[in-house]
Parts: sequence; structure tokens; C-alpha cells
Amino acid sequence: MSGSVIYCIDGDDRISEVNEGWPRFAEENGGVGDPAAVLGRSLWDFIADEGNRSLYRCMVHEVRQKAAPITVPFRCDSPTIERHMTMTIAPGSLGEVVFVSALQYAFERQPQPVGGAPEEAQTIVECESCHRLWAGNGWQDCWEVIRQGDIEIDDRPIKVLHTRCSRC
Repeated sequence: MSGSVIYCIDGDDRISEVNEGWPRFAEENGGVGDPAAVLGRSLWDFIADEGNRSLYRCMVHEVRQKAAPITVPFRCDSPTIERHMTMTIAPGSLGEVVFVSALQYAFERQPQPVGGAPEEAQTIVECESCHRLWAGNGWQDCWEVIRQGDIEIDDRPIKVLHTRCSRC
């Protein structure tokens, strides 16, 4: 993968645009490289488990609410490549959100068996009202928890426990 992969979602979280780097990246990850296969579909259809969807929804919510971008490190591995990347999530107009993913470094790895041993899920605690997350030192915005390294965005599933924070 070279260059950035860019995609946009509209105010209803439907994929509205992808850049020229997206098709190759999709194919490298076992997806369909034709942009028509994703345009107009919900972003949430493409995130594997409910925990990761919840984390991404939280980040998208904060970007829209604060009208400010966030850049977070994440892993996006293919069957033969371990990729360490950064993703900038930025607000656009009319509720649009732009995602820019850039490769930082990558390693070749042995092909991973399909249906191998399931990875242990990360557990996060989210306030069902304000969507802040519990970190070791209290309730914080999700992007602060991610920046501090209390949650890693990678291919592992995430288990979300919902409660109410002390503020709510």
C-alpha cells in the first residue's frame, strides 16, 4: 500500500466517496475493489464486530460534536502483512466525515489461517448517555482514551459494557 486511503461518509453515515487508493487497499484485505460495491452503503456494514462499531461511532460522534479532527494510531492487517497506520477523522460540511488512513510501517508475516483461534476481546466501558469511556484514571472522551493507549484499534474484537458515568 502506498499513499493514503480516503473515504467519506455523509450525515447518515453512508459511504459517499472513496479515493483512488481505496480499491487496491480493499482488495489487499480480501474485499471488493469496485467502489460501487460500497458507495451508498452504511459504514457500519464494514466494521466486523459491535464493539469496534461502537468505538468508531463514538469517534465519529465526537468529531461531529467538536467540529475538530482526531488522528489515532491503528492496526489494519491483511492475511500476509501487519500494517501500523494512522487515521485522521475530520469533520466536513452538513455532517460529512472524512477518513484519511496513512501507512506508517508494515511487516510481512506468515499467512494467518482462516478460522484460527479467536483473539481475546478487549473490553471497554462506555457511558450509555454521554458516550465517554472509562479509562484507568476516570471517564474520558473516547479519543483521549485512544490517544493515551488505553484502547488499541486493531483487528481484535471489542466487548462493550454499558453503564452510566458519575456525571450522567
